[in-house]
Amino acid sequence: MHCKGIMIGIAWLMSAAAFAQEHAVPGDEWAAMQATVDEGARQAQRWQYLWGTGYAAAATFYAVEADRASDADDRYDARVSAVKSLLGLADVLLFPQPHRRAQREFAELRATGDVAAARARIANLAAEEQYRRRLGARTGPLLVNLAGGLLIAFDDDRAGDGALNFATGMLVSELRIRTQSTAASRYQAAPSFTLRAGGARLPVQYRWWLTPQMASVQLRF
Repeated sequence: MHCKGIMIGIAWLMSAAAFAQEHAVPGDEWAAMQATVDEGARQAQRWQYLWGTGYAAAATFYAVEADRASDADDRYDARVSAVKSLLGLADVLLFPQPHRRAQREFAELRATGDVAAARARIANLAAEEQYRRRLGARTGPLLVNLAGGLLIAFDDDRAGDGALNFATGMLVSELRIRTQSTAASRYQAAPSFTLRAGGARLPVQYRWWLTPQMASVQLRF
């Protein structure tokens, strides 16, 4: 009887999930997706402004130091750091995050009412976020910072200062990568749980939306 009750409960949950998917109000899902792309666009714009401003300020500071510092070692370090800052600024300006473009494309999809295409666009945006945070995204900063550290270490004969310049540059680069938006990735990562009965396992994903007009839930088996 206990097992039969469990199976009836599972069947009820599957029926409820099918009903929820069939009768879900599209506007709730549209609102959730719109909130996701809007959040990503705001974060991406703020990220570009803050890092662009930071790199520009650093490049200006080091350019002045390269000319006016009283110590020859400080002038050398400043020249290296100025070049690195300019490269960082160019990377931020030339390769912005994709969220503002995705926001414009999503607006067009919403105007047509193509829910499937909108979901796919969110999924693609999540993939782009993960691609920009992959291990390979560190290759460019690694080469730039390694070159700067080696110049100081060997060309100016200061191994300790070269290592410090390399480590500091890599830390800044890692912060730049990690502060990029993950709005779409968080949306795609739907929470889940697993139902077990009679040795069988049934994974269930769920996502819910809450708006001033209505609350809804979507279950996927």
